[in-house]
Amino acid sequence: MTEKELFIGIWQVPPATDENYKMLVDCGVNAIFLNGDYSEDIEEQKKAVAFCEKYGIDVVLEGKNKLDGSRFDENPCKDSKAVVAFNLFDEPNYCDIEPLTALALKMKKAYPNKKAYINLYPSYVPCDEIMYDYPRYMETFAKWVYDIEGEGGWLSMDHYPIRRTQEYEGHIYEPWFTDMETTALAAKKYSLKPHFFIQSMAFGGSRYWWNDRTPTEEDLRLQIYAYLAHGAKGFSHFCYQTPTTDEFYERQSGLFDKGAPTERWYYAQKIHGELKAFEEELLALKWEFVRRVDSTVEDKKGLFNRQSGQTFKDCATIKSVETDARCLVGGFKKQDGKEAFMLVNVMDTSHQKTVSVKLTFQKPVAFKIYKRGEFFSQIFSGRAEISLDVGEGIFMIEE
Repeated sequence: MTEKELFIGIWQVPPATDENYKMLVDCGVNAIFLNGDYSEDIEEQKKAVAFCEKYGIDVVLEGKNKLDGSRFDENPCKDSKAVVAFNLFDEPNYCDIEPLTALALKMKKAYPNKKAYINLYPSYVPCDEIMYDYPRYMETFAKWVYDIEGEGGWLSMDHYPIRRTQEYEGHIYEPWFTDMETTALAAKKYSLKPHFFIQSMAFGGSRYWWNDRTPTEEDLRLQIYAYLAHGAKGFSHFCYQTPTTDEFYERQSGLFDKGAPTERWYYAQKIHGELKAFEEELLALKWEFVRRVDSTVEDKKGLFNRQSGQTFKDCATIKSVETDARCLVGGFKKQDGKEAFMLVNVMDTSHQKTVSVKLTFQKPVAFKIYKRGEFFSQIFSGRAEISLDVGEGIFMIEE
């Protein structure tokens, strides 16, 4: 993977065979977290890393939250050129900071060219310190990443928003929007690279039944483009290989199950291919803001507009945005000062709602517009009306 590519990773690796790792490349995956049922054995890890070296896949080595570093000390794979980072801790709390810092400094001293990686809780974790002041939690660990890595470190968070009610009616969990923005703003403050996990499968069992909803192609696309609208430099699928723990039912399969790709593997492959059309241009931009624009009465009373509002006063190109439902507008800036925007239909996909977005511009402007892997150029004199299909995102870059 190069700096001109999005980090597209997976959680839960498949069995280490040449065919399986070639399929990762075929799916558009360029990074793995070396974890899961098929990665506990060191010999299996060695084979996996060898295939990653062969196919140019980056590896994030797993520490299994052992803050003494023993998982890394005992693993010969850490010296591989494919290993680019150490996953020191998944979902740390404040009490973990001191031992986590000691481990990070130890690993950075031994391997200065490999990143220290952590992944943070979402706001719905049952911990009062985090739940009731999530910006403080995110700020604390964003500063921690900056202190360890400096600019360009990864700031990662997982939040799984594709949900259902007890009657199996679909909905998007509203705090997802503020969690995304909280992460994006902290990353911007410290010049870090945002990374998010995609809910790519149903899961939950009796404990987390609300996530027992199988994502569609539109659900995957909605999540990915929403994260890109928040300045994401990468994302990873949860999960690729179907886990075997109790919280996963027989039918709750990942992208890859029982030695074969599921339908979501093909959805992911298609969307990853779309991103190739513009990822180099996107990664060269500086993320500036996100706006949540919403016309529905019930959502205006909720969390959807609480943080950002609908103002575009800090934007030189767009004067205002109107929609007949709800959408995200992510704003970016080129080195020459020209602007770019990511527009995303974030209506829950079970509504099957196409969204109309009306843009009013400050001046006549020409855009290169990317939509589902294709692009075209168009000049707008003052206004534009754009239709976004279910879960769809488009990328507009000023020419």
